[in-house]
Amino acid sequence: ISLRRLAPKFKVSYQTVSNHLKATGIQYYKKQRAPKYTDKQLEEIPTRAQRLYHMLSNNDFEFIMDDEKYFLLQDQSVPTNRGSYTSDKRTTAPQIKFKRIQKFEPKVLVWIAVSEKGISKPFFQNTSKLLVKSLI
Repeated sequence: ISLRRLAPKFKVSYQTVSNHLKATGIQYYKKQRAPKYTDKQLEEIPTRAQRLYHMLSNNDFEFIMDDEKYFLLQDQSVPTNRGSYTSDKRTTAPQIKFKRIQKFEPKVLVWIAVSEKGISKPFFQNTSKLLVKSLI
């Protein structure tokens, strides 16, 4: 609830409410994002955890982790290239003033897998080729 909505209920200013909260050590915290689970999912958690425990206790498995990352091919992904300095904005060239973007910017996919046996060779794929293949 907002301090400005709470203050009239107690017939004081919002600053008074703020001062009392500060004196008692109560602070405002932004809500953190968390996954939303259904009741069915919550019921399945203990069973799945038990199955996972039994599987891991047999020692007949091998962990394989994989990850992929998409990198933009534009220099705008570098924080220092996101702005510019000028004394007169009207005389600045349009290619410096504006950031032209495509609807689907070209990217490079990098994929790698890690297991007990070692690290795989990185796989690189240009996403524009993937888009063309999926449209055909």
